[in-house]
Amino acid sequence: MKIVRGGQGAPVIVVPFMAQKKFTILCYWVNRRFRLGESIAAGQFTEATVQTYGRLMAQGNKDEETEGVKAPPEFKAGSKWKPFKEGCITFFNTNLGMDRVPFSYIIHDNAAPGDPNMVSK
Repeated sequence: MKIVRGGQGAPVIVVPFMAQKKFTILCYWVNRRFRLGESIAAGQFTEATVQTYGRLMAQGNKDEETEGVKAPPEFKAGSKWKPFKEGCITFFNTNLGMDRVPFSYIIHDNAAPGDPNMVSK
């Protein structure tokens, strides 16, 4: 929302940038609270809320910019392991799962693998 137009003969009002930004944050705040099933009341949208949700929105935008890293090509016999592994880790770091946690959290480097015949309970 950059311009507010009235009816015939009404002046055109240009909305200042900071008001546009707060309005965008308000939309983000309402959408997020609606999805979580939380109450939405105008009194809850304080300056502290604007700051908090503005940071969340900026972080979300930053995360979206890093998305789109292509998956490494299929590992084939004769390929080098280290570049393939690094490509996988990069791919997993930029793809987010539940609660926006990167998939790379499932990767563990074990010096000695466990017993393959062991059954976990």
